[in-house]
Amino acid sequence: MQSEKESVLIFRTFEKMFENTLGISLEIPNTLIASGLYDPDQGSYADAGLLLSDQNPFPGIDLSVYGKARTILKKRLTFENESVLDQIQKVLSVFKKHFTCETINSFYRTVKEQIPLNGFRDVLVNTVAHREWQTDVPVRIEFFENSVPIISPSRLPDGMNKEDCLSCHNLAILRNPSLVFVFRQFSLINPFGAVTANIQAAYSSYS
Repeated sequence: MQSEKESVLIFRTFEKMFENTLGISLEIPNTLIASGLYDPDQGSYADAGLLLSDQNPFPGIDLSVYGKARTILKKRLTFENESVLDQIQKVLSVFKKHFTCETINSFYRTVKEQIPLNGFRDVLVNTVAHREWQTDVPVRIEFFENSVPIISPSRLPDGMNKEDCLSCHNLAILRNPSLVFVFRQFSLINPFGAVTANIQAAYSSYS
């Protein structure tokens, strides 16, 4: 990992999203330094900088699509060696393909979600943002016909238990603060927390 930390990295996806979301150009290395992604004194990138780079060396996301049972594997996709921003977008693209459909009622075309996209996106983004990146195991996602388990290879942060995680008053324990900061700037994460409440609200109208 040390060689990657000291390499000259490319940030095409990060740069494009930065400009599209914030309306300003990404200045390298100034923006990376200001965001805590690069340490000029050490001449190395922080883990968050590596994760956002196009050469991201950390474990990615392993996605399996099943039929009516786990024994029926329709597709398996692995997203790695690319920015976590690309990984998230690609998983969401596969999700939309499998769990959304268009219906036409009279003259109106509407999109129906079998599983709420907003709820899934919140779980996915928070799994990526708060996982332990030193664990050399990818995030696992399984698409079944009526459920989408997401398995993080990480334990809960110190000071947090299962009840804290499931409550609507989430504790602000950040494993990867620089990565969370970037995600908040891109509106990928709610700046005021309340993740569980948002997910519960997204799923409340689904049975």
